[in-house]
Amino acid sequence: FIPGHQLPSERELVQEYIPEKKLWMTETTGAQWNGNDWHTYGWTADLTEHQKAIQAARYMHTTFVDAQASAFLWWGLIYSVAPGEEKDEKVRQKHRDEGLALVCAPADQVGEYQSFAERTKKFYVFSQYSKFIRPGYRRVETNSASDLHTSAFVNKDNTRLVAIVINDSKNTMNPSFQIDSGYALVSTHQTDKSRNCKSIRADVLLPPQSVRTVVFQK
Repeated sequence: FIPGHQLPSERELVQEYIPEKKLWMTETTGAQWNGNDWHTYGWTADLTEHQKAIQAARYMHTTFVDAQASAFLWWGLIYSVAPGEEKDEKVRQKHRDEGLALVCAPADQVGEYQSFAERTKKFYVFSQYSKFIRPGYRRVETNSASDLHTSAFVNKDNTRLVAIVINDSKNTMNPSFQIDSGYALVSTHQTDKSRNCKSIRADVLLPPQSVRTVVFQK
């Protein structure tokens, strides 16, 4: 590693050294429990949970588009919130950072089972992908004319197309789509500061720090 030099991407390394091999990444870390540093997503203690969720969306986008991964699995589907006796705010955040859905801490739970607490903002950002892109879909190339981060996926028989748009900027955007003839708009869904993977009209502007999924059908 030479300071000031840009490191090659995973895709570049694979293409150069093992182009004939399939690459499997088992996991990347989230909360960095072995230190006060946060994480590869760029999470820091001063970010809101919504900001962390948008950065997680960018990480998913990079995983699919740049690394050309075939799947993205979130390890902590369900995680416990920090027990009430835990006073370190960083530790309390890290508990929340791990899970898409949260349950009560075992130490605070009465009875055999941990009670459901909430679905996090990350849950809904993850849903912008997982709720609409099903097993067997493949990614197709997209061209974005703005600062938006876009990806698109089609099913096996090319009858259903799902486009994901991430706006992690400070500006409101007005995205439009130019796709092959034969596809008709089916639905539009969005996660932003006030919505959680909610159905919206296609002509609604895309606010800062938001993720939109648009579904087309032949």
